Amino acid sequence: MKICVRDAFASHCYRKEYSFVFDNMDLSDFTAGATADTVHTHAVIEASDGNVTCRLTIKADFNAICSRCASKFILPFSVETVKQIKKHDTGEFEDAIYVDAGGCFDIVCEVQSQICFEFPAKPLCSEDCKGLCPVCGCDLNKSSCKCDTRIPDRRLDVLRKLIDNN
Repeated sequence: MKICVRDAFASHCYRKEYSFVFDNMDLSDFTAGATADTVHTHAVIEASDGNVTCRLTIKADFNAICSRCASKFILPFSVETVKQIKKHDTGEFEDAIYVDAGGCFDIVCEVQSQICFEFPAKPLCSEDCKGLCPVCGCDLNKSSCKCDTRIPDRRLDVLRKLIDNN
């Protein structure tokens, strides 16, 4: 889906708003397998004195899997960013939106980029998630276990033998 901003470059005072709801947008490559049924997007294109910007707000509720305890949970996602819109790529690395020859850009591509950039690499069901027991695999958020999770340092075996002998 393209947004045409050709008129914004020709104007000294320009403002146009767009709202989109994207259903079943394929984001699994960017979100560690998390999915969102709908992605709400609001874009405001503004121009003044030759500078054209896009204020992009993205909101979605992702069905995610916790990286520590492997439980399913809803991850609220919200990001707001402002990017310059440019006619030509200058060759320098810039976080900008570049328009095609017709003065348009693909909003879906920009939404996917921002989700990819802002989505947590390791989503957690809560900040204090205890994860799974490395020995028996029980969810430590729901119950506790009696497993010995200390990993002995083999370099200290000689000292342990000395202590055990005394």
